[in-house]
Amino acid sequence: MKLRFEATEDPLEKMTTAEAIRTLIDFYRTSQYCYSARETVEISGVKGIVLDSGGSQASFLMQAFTLTKRSFINMSRDFGYYWLRLVIYVVVTICIGTIYLNVGTGYNSILARGSCASFVFGFVTFMSIGGFPSFVEDM
Repeated sequence: MKLRFEATEDPLEKMTTAEAIRTLIDFYRTSQYCYSARETVEISGVKGIVLDSGGSQASFLMQAFTLTKRSFINMSRDFGYYWLRLVIYVVVTICIGTIYLNVGTGYNSILARGSCASFVFGFVTFMSIGGFPSFVEDM
């Protein structure tokens, strides 16, 4: 069996690199992509109000309020981050409340209540610190 290879008449085979580049440039200049790129360059060339580098016109309190509101919205949408922590807080509150239910009013009772308060404040602080890095990052 004999295989025959037929020569194709492909115009690209006879074109030099310079001619191909010229053809591509001409095609691009008449295309929609060139028009869109020119509009983008014109829009980016418009001068506007320039802020200081990294600065913001909002006050610190307004930034804190906006970021806190955004953080609460994000956390309420994420079950694992917000609602599970709320359940943990409730369970820990019930456990601590039952431990210190009938402590009494003596000197040792006051020390026990003080240590309970220290534990609760420490626990709440370390549980709430998880949202702080994202707050600072957004700020």
